[in-house]
Amino acid sequence: MITVSIVSHGHGEMVSELACSLLPLPEVSQILVTLNRRENLEFPDHPKLEIIQNRRRVGFGCNHNRAFQRATEPYFCVMNPDVILTENPFPSLLETLRETGAGLVAPQVYDAAHRLQPSARRFPTVASLTRKLLKGEMGAYPAPTGSAPTYPDWVAGVFMLASRDAYRNVDGFDRAYFLYYEDVDLCARIWSAGHTVVLDPNAAVTHDAQKRSHADPIHFLMHVRSLLRYLRKHRFHRSRRSNRSPNAP
Repeated sequence: MITVSIVSHGHGEMVSELACSLLPLPEVSQILVTLNRRENLEFPDHPKLEIIQNRRRVGFGCNHNRAFQRATEPYFCVMNPDVILTENPFPSLLETLRETGAGLVAPQVYDAAHRLQPSARRFPTVASLTRKLLKGEMGAYPAPTGSAPTYPDWVAGVFMLASRDAYRNVDGFDRAYFLYYEDVDLCARIWSAGHTVVLDPNAAVTHDAQKRSHADPIHFLMHVRSLLRYLRKHRFHRSRRSNRSPNAP
């Protein structure tokens, strides 16, 4: 039913631990783990699990697009290797996709201290980025107060579950982004293609984020370059209201 794609950039044992935690889940039929660099990791011999070793490093979106070419299931899940599953999020996520007819759904994301993370945000603009710089406004939507799904502009690529048709309809991630903002770009194109992006407040995962771009100058420059590409590509994209229905005018 679901193909899960995980890409490791030297994440070590957390990758094999995540893969092992996915194996018992009945909704997961295929797990594709891409090693973007050489790692000596041990994985169980299991028919659900396939390990892909890259000969050379490629970007986040390119890796997941390659995995999609191997995917056999009607749903495709992009999952970071530093995600921790404390419960099975897939029953609720699949139900939300079916009930809303959305193209892509995401769970609530918490950090290791169980603090809610701003994983659902408004599309960035020059004005919103200025407010972020001057006032610290992140463009995040308020945390849902009920159990009904919400419709944010974009959700973080930490964990995305898409229908195969929606992902294929927009040709997956834009490979020109090596790292950062490819998730924003994907959601923008999914909305433009007539699909919807949904946040399911009834599903949750934990993300042990490293936030390399905050401290590493190379990652920071990659972040800025991807942001500039996004702004050039989507300069006229307007933000959607968090309380609107997908069929609202």
